[in-house]
Amino acid sequence: MYVHLICTFVALLLAVQAQATGSGSVPPPVATHTAPVLVVVGSVNADVIVPIQKMPSIGETIVAKDTAEMQAGITVAGGKGANQAVACSRLGVNTRFVCKFGGDANAAMLEKTLEADGVDISQCEKLYDKPSGLGLVLLQQGGTVSCIVCSGANGAWHEDKVQQQCKQLFAKEGEGALSQANNVACVLLQMEVPQFVNEQIAAAATAAGIPVFQDIGGEEREISSAHYRNCLFVSPNKSELKRLSRLPVESDDEIVAAAKSLQAKGARNVLVTLGEEGCLLVTEQGEIVRQAGLKVERVIDETGAGDNFRAAFCVRLFAEKKSIAEALLFASSAAAVSVTKLGAIPSCTTREECLSFMQAISTSQKIADTPRGGSTSSSTKEEENDEFPLQFASRLNSMSDRPELWRGEKNVVGWIKRQGTIKGLDLVDFNYPQHLTSKVSEEEKQKIVDALDEANLKCGAICLRYHKSQFQLGALTNPDPVVRARAIELVNEACEWATALGAKEVVLWSAFCGYDYPLQVEYEKIYDDVVSAFQEVCDKHPQIKVSLEYKPTDENTRFFAIPSTGVSILLAKDVNRDNFGLTLDFGHCLMAGENPAQCVALVAKKLGGDKLFGVQLGDGYSRLGAEDGLVFGSIHPLQSLEFVLYLIKTKFAGHVYFDTFPRNEDPIRECELNIRRFKKMHRFALKMLSKDGGIDLEKVLKQHDAMTMLEFLEEQSAF
Repeated sequence: MYVHLICTFVALLLAVQAQATGSGSVPPPVATHTAPVLVVVGSVNADVIVPIQKMPSIGETIVAKDTAEMQAGITVAGGKGANQAVACSRLGVNTRFVCKFGGDANAAMLEKTLEADGVDISQCEKLYDKPSGLGLVLLQQGGTVSCIVCSGANGAWHEDKVQQQCKQLFAKEGEGALSQANNVACVLLQMEVPQFVNEQIAAAATAAGIPVFQDIGGEEREISSAHYRNCLFVSPNKSELKRLSRLPVESDDEIVAAAKSLQAKGARNVLVTLGEEGCLLVTEQGEIVRQAGLKVERVIDETGAGDNFRAAFCVRLFAEKKSIAEALLFASSAAAVSVTKLGAIPSCTTREECLSFMQAISTSQKIADTPRGGSTSSSTKEEENDEFPLQFASRLNSMSDRPELWRGEKNVVGWIKRQGTIKGLDLVDFNYPQHLTSKVSEEEKQKIVDALDEANLKCGAICLRYHKSQFQLGALTNPDPVVRARAIELVNEACEWATALGAKEVVLWSAFCGYDYPLQVEYEKIYDDVVSAFQEVCDKHPQIKVSLEYKPTDENTRFFAIPSTGVSILLAKDVNRDNFGLTLDFGHCLMAGENPAQCVALVAKKLGGDKLFGVQLGDGYSRLGAEDGLVFGSIHPLQSLEFVLYLIKTKFAGHVYFDTFPRNEDPIRECELNIRRFKKMHRFALKMLSKDGGIDLEKVLKQHDAMTMLEFLEEQSAF
């Protein structure tokens, strides 16, 4: 199990030597700091490399000599936890590492290595009465390795301190030392720290609604059913799977059978790495997903490939919220790149390397960012292959338009399949109780999950839709307490559906919470009713983001209880819950006589950038009571561009939902046009914000210089 360490040490030695001689020194990449955080809990070692000609016999003393590749006795950083933390950081995600440093001189080197790669080690502890973890690596000619490992501080965790650590890692804002647990996208664990550490961390993370990924690599040990259940993914390699299952693993059928035996013990999703043969995933729904190994021209060192794979998988699936298939390909690409370099930490793949590799193989293999196909609309090569920071969803009901263009089923499952043909679409937002017709049931859940998997999509959010027959006089504001209680219960059921389908957001828009005439309602009362309803739901489902989508007017309700962005901000302050935020609809802002970009700016200023949970985009002529739902940017292109620019400025981290109504248009082509237009505006806005964008945007805005801006846009042929 220690073979993977040696090349790491070799490569680190080479890096140290290069730095000392001033040749070939490349500064380590720094992680891009975005909202999601990956937490890695595990080991860190100081490893001493000793090149030898032969193993000593009993009583014999031999002298280790320098080789052309390394100095004898070089000390470098290692350990599976440290390897995966650096890999996550280099792939562009905020990474928080939790480990135990010793009180010796090696600790400084280990800390420096991690900090140089942008890893947050603020939650690590230094045990002054223990040495740092130590590995003595005996390297013989031909690459044969023998290792002696001393756990040191890695084995000196205390149960009471682990419990305190859990509170700090997963506490909500105001309850612990760190930011709210919703920022933690995933927790990565390995088997090089005591098992009670893994078990307590996994239990606390699961209780906080945070997925846990358990790497089986490290010390050989049995795993309890309770721990299996607390881990969303367990990931052994082939030999580890054989040991845990006590079954043969020579063929795919045998690997699947062995993985299912772990599921019988409580495991949920079992991801098996197979070296150059790729990987195989058996999901908790029983689906088998195979990712072939990706070929490289020359394999230099396989050290750390597994750590790169697992880190990249978690980055793609949990931090970036891509599909399983996309995550497996991204992970395989990261592993493939890593084997072309020496060592583990030195070979950790950067995001740029991984994406470049994926682009290089895109002509022969479907890659994560390649559109799915299925329409005749055109798009540029740049648009098809670019790595885009936001995910897209679109109105599911629009798939029922122009039915003569669709040969599939004319129902929710068929509409999901139709959305699966849209180039660049990532997510499906469901209406409840319209698309999901009852409380969560295993039968209906499985039907939806199967349709999503077949379409290569995921659930983005659940949106409330109240029936007029029951809620004509209001939902959260209904004067009948029984009807109001039922309206709140529907929100709770929507939260349960979000959890069941792997989403973290519920969006509430009520067509009936408001009034038509003066002197019809008590304004204070209906406002207070909305506040208390959201507080009740947020308290019951702390793991779900709950947001209000306001609308000023509608044919069902001439004035809404929450009719503007300003009142929505006031509402958010009064609800005063960490998991409550806002969803802004571009068309609704226009209907309210508001500038959508200004709305984004004010939400960020008054509530914080993380309180804008979602945006719903379309365009229209803004006539009274009308919501046209036209293609984004088709009627108000400048305001659309400014809206996108302010999403970038305020670091919007939700997904983009297109709320459009293609009554007479092909809904596939219409959605793809929405995606292309948004991406084009996003690229242009990034250019405007850059130093070489052709305009000093900050200066223009400070001077209120409209003409300079309009002339710049004219020169760019943008509008």
